[in-house]
Order: sequence, then structure tokens, then C-alpha cells
Amino acid sequence: MSGTETGEALAGTERLVEAVRRRYPITDERLLSALRTVDRRPFLEGSAAADPYDDRSYSIRRADDGTRLSSSTAPSLSALMIQALRLEPRNTVLEIGTATGYNAALLSRVVGPSGSVVSVDGFHRIRKTAGGCMTGMAKFD
Repeated sequence: MSGTETGEALAGTERLVEAVRRRYPITDERLLSALRTVDRRPFLEGSAAADPYDDRSYSIRRADDGTRLSSSTAPSLSALMIQALRLEPRNTVLEIGTATGYNAALLSRVVGPSGSVVSVDGFHRIRKTAGGCMTGMAKFD
């Protein structure tokens, strides 16, 4: 990533964090830190995301008839759900439905190196893409 791209990612990520905080009262500092350090852009590569830093969901897999099969959850909703879990650094989290892997990456940052995240998805292509984005962040099956 070039210096310009890095600056754009930092600005976009901070814009996303502010949008999340406007929507929901996110107070968990580890979660806020995760939102600031996990860049959403790589998790949405190849999707129809107009702006990966918008606080909205994006479809990442559709059936031949256009039915949505998998999507990246809006970051504000992910943050609200993660905060509701009241995770501690030593916790282990099982996530069913990896999608882009962005949520698992956030969870991994929240539970830290003494915790673990196991994320499972039935779509092989999605698992492969998400796994590449999460290298070094979470245990991934």
C-alpha cells in the first residue's frame, strides 16, 4: 500500500468509526481500537462496494437469480453485537458465517492474543478470500 493509499485508508477508517459511534453508543475501548486498526477495504475487494468505509452492508455472493446468499454486515451492527457480547481478552469466540472475515478480524482484536476466534463459512471461495485477509489475526476454519 502506498503512502497515499495508507492515508486514504486511515481517513476512511476514522470516518467509519465516527459513523458507527453516531449510530450506536459504542463505549468498549478495545472494540473502538479494533474498528480503528482493521481496514475494511481488503475484506471487500472484488465486491460491489462503492465505498468500503460507508457504514452499510454489501452483498458479496448472489445466486444466479440474484438472491443474496452472503453479505458483509454494516460495521455499526457488527460493533453493536460485539459490544453486547462483553468479551474479555481470554475468551474464545465461535462465529458461524464468516462472509468477508471483517467481523472475525474485529473479534480477534477484541479478544487479543490470549483469546481466539474460530470462524466457519460454507462457501469455499469466501473462506479462501477471508482467510487471506485475516492472516495472523484469528484462527480460521
